[in-house]
Amino acid sequence: MDLFKLSRVLAFLDYA
Repeated sequence: MDLFKLSRVLAFLDYA
C-alpha cells in the first residue's frame, strides 16, 4: 500500500 503515492495522485487531481 503506497499511501504516499496515492496522496501525490490526489494532489495532482486537486491541481487539475
